[in-house]
Amino acid sequence: MDRENIIKIFKVKVRPELDLYGADLTENIIESFIKDLPVQISIAGQIFELNSLIKEELINHTKKQFGFTSGTHVYIKGAGIYNDSEEIELDKENWHYYLRHKNYLKDNVFKDNIDVVESLDYETDQIIKKFPKPDEHNIFDKKGLVIGHVQSGKTANFTHLISKAASIGYRFVIVLAGMTDTLRMQTQFRLDKELVGRNSAAIPNLETIQWLRGEEKFHPLTQLPDKRVKNDNGDFSAPISNFSDHFDTTSDVTIAVIKKLARNGTNQFQSILGNLINWIVRAYDANTIQSVPVLIIDDEADQASIDSSDEDSDPTVINHAIRKLTSLFPKSVYVGYTATPFANVFINPANDYLGLPDLYPKDFIYTLPEPEEYFGSSRFFGIKNKENELALIELLEANEKEIINDEDQEITCNLSNAIDSFIFSSIIRKYRGNDKFCGMMIHTDHRNIYHNTVYSKVREYISSLECDLNTFDKFSAFKVKTQSIGRLQGIVSDVPNYEYVDFKNNYDTILNYLKQKNGDKTTNIKVINSREDKLDYLNEELKYLICIGGNIMSRGVTIEGLTITYYLRDTLNYDTLLQMGRWFGFRKGYEDLLRIYTTERIARHFEYVMAVEDDLRNEVRRYIEEGLTPIDFAPKVRAHMRMQPTAKMGNSSLTKSYSQQTIQTIYFNRDLSVLNHNYQLGKKLVEKYQDSIDNTDNFDYKYIAKNSEIEDLLNFIKTYKYASYNSFELNDITKYIEQRIKSGEIKNFDILISGIKQLKEETEPTQLGDLTINPVKRNLRKSKGKEHIQENIVNIGVISDTADIKIANDNDKLTLILYFLDKRHSDAFNESDENYMSEKLNFNPIGFTVAFPKTTIANGEIDYYQQIFE
Repeated sequence: MDRENIIKIFKVKVRPELDLYGADLTENIIESFIKDLPVQISIAGQIFELNSLIKEELINHTKKQFGFTSGTHVYIKGAGIYNDSEEIELDKENWHYYLRHKNYLKDNVFKDNIDVVESLDYETDQIIKKFPKPDEHNIFDKKGLVIGHVQSGKTANFTHLISKAASIGYRFVIVLAGMTDTLRMQTQFRLDKELVGRNSAAIPNLETIQWLRGEEKFHPLTQLPDKRVKNDNGDFSAPISNFSDHFDTTSDVTIAVIKKLARNGTNQFQSILGNLINWIVRAYDANTIQSVPVLIIDDEADQASIDSSDEDSDPTVINHAIRKLTSLFPKSVYVGYTATPFANVFINPANDYLGLPDLYPKDFIYTLPEPEEYFGSSRFFGIKNKENELALIELLEANEKEIINDEDQEITCNLSNAIDSFIFSSIIRKYRGNDKFCGMMIHTDHRNIYHNTVYSKVREYISSLECDLNTFDKFSAFKVKTQSIGRLQGIVSDVPNYEYVDFKNNYDTILNYLKQKNGDKTTNIKVINSREDKLDYLNEELKYLICIGGNIMSRGVTIEGLTITYYLRDTLNYDTLLQMGRWFGFRKGYEDLLRIYTTERIARHFEYVMAVEDDLRNEVRRYIEEGLTPIDFAPKVRAHMRMQPTAKMGNSSLTKSYSQQTIQTIYFNRDLSVLNHNYQLGKKLVEKYQDSIDNTDNFDYKYIAKNSEIEDLLNFIKTYKYASYNSFELNDITKYIEQRIKSGEIKNFDILISGIKQLKEETEPTQLGDLTINPVKRNLRKSKGKEHIQENIVNIGVISDTADIKIANDNDKLTLILYFLDKRHSDAFNESDENYMSEKLNFNPIGFTVAFPKTTIANGEIDYYQQIFE
């Protein structure tokens, strides 16, 4: 739905109702009100369909209009000249490079959405104001970290940051653009277009930034590959002029976009980083180098830049080379960009190797908010979207990987279905008028040998389908249907959006679009599994692309228009798993067509790593509130019984803490005896404190019993019968609570009984003595409906409610939050099949959340913590 209609719905249907709340309006009320809107509304005779994605878009717009921010801008202050009193003044009206770039963005890149430019400007202001002004300091060595989201616009952020750094006197900009030619080329093209002002790709009608004759601009040391020169990749090789001569004769800002590669050699370092370092030191002049303040941008800073050795006596070569590079300049700022900072924050700040300090972000850490319209992990896996109506995840059997990697086996039905979905999604997008790139990613294994096996199967299947299309007679469409084309027609029923009704019963329409697509260009199938392999959208016809590969695709490589993902690579490393989510990004206009084909195990791991990532961002916010600096930063990363931190966390130690955290039951065993046991357990606990239970301050349908006996909490969580899958370690929880009791920090706890304001039709409330509790609705985590029910275990994704967590946090007490689940309307308990029916239940099942207060005690912490170095 376009922005104009969102605004219309807001003005007519939403704002008048929410204005009635006045000062009592909360984000929770906004979310509840919009989610309860009917699926069809009428405004002035015009019908609008509201699916879950449109409602989420409406929620974001509404929050913004009522002053609730959609993202959190987070900053940690460093020490020294990074104190607030010494922040540089943002006199941007005189910033030449910045003004030129901002006007370019407004006039070309984001001319239809100026808000994006203003947001980008705000974010980079928070970073640049912590940079020293080179003409006011003789020496400085600053290091920081910017934490973004996978494929969420980090390149746009550091491009704009470069324009500001150039404006305040940084003369040399080095961008470490990953480890592959593809990523370096993508970054080079972006900076050529937006900063340098050249169409080095020779693309017709390409808009580039324009510089006036005689105006100071950017001088590039690297370029895109020259196709006319054999083996030219455009990466850094020493210019004819030496370093001193170059900077003595130019007033332009010099910029180099290089791969992050180094190896030991006769001149200490070789490869790309070695070439750059050797060029600088070969004609090293102290006066010249003093006049060249450098900004080093490290894209994907958690890859290769981190010293993965346990002892600092032997740092990895790339880490050592980057340390050396920063040390060459008396005035240097190093800024790492990453979406997975798990390794960066575990660097030992005290590491020193031959006088070269490590790359720990000692001066600032900044987290970027999730942009509006960003389709991230929460949209796929339901952390924030409980109602997720679209079946975006297709669950596969655990042995799928074994079959598809076996060269003696045929292509699996699941992979052929995924390819069919890819083809159909390209038809739908063409039908909508969005005839741009459409991509599919296939990742079954990190080992290259299996990529060729999968390629052969995909190539054979695509060829068979194309043959069917070429020989198919549309006049016999209703008489003879090939199996492949018939399957494509069946996929239509999986697309719930109302706009595609034309396809439902019109087989000729499908056939015509299939033939048009086949006539456009044969689907390109590429294997990307080495650093030399490239996705060159500038010089190749990759409009319809199926990309098969492994690790190379996990870092920064963008598959344009990625719609379908077939993903079987199981990894236990936090950062690797999150980075493999190349389906994250901006998918406006085809969100409902996205599909991920994967296993239940991988899906569970993804869900968990999202919680880990969220924990880390919350830790940054907590350090702001406590006024701490990055040197004090000791972030938590949850330990998982099935997962492990990356090997790069060499300086981390295993301890435990649940300070300001929550744990919750999201898996339920549907066995009636188990459900009844837990219900009786909760009933007994509530009845014990019935005389002390009262309504909460703001919600007369929620109840609280304060200062309950702590032994009752321990008994409850120890006696509760959990599903075979669980989202937390019970032993860790009980040990943590017992340690807090022993130290005297925890003496009692609160019991919060959640509920909803109004009963749904046919819902039976839970009656416990004098208490009438309106049960909450919680559905299965959506994928394939009943197929999610395996071995009588269901996963509801989320049980907690933000309003309940806020009550617990405001009280700053250890709180047990009880949820009675509506047996009638929660589809986890009303799936009608021969083995299970909700009529067998004569009570509403119970689950819970435990919200922990902030701890002031250092011992007995949880999970992976950075060591505290003295």
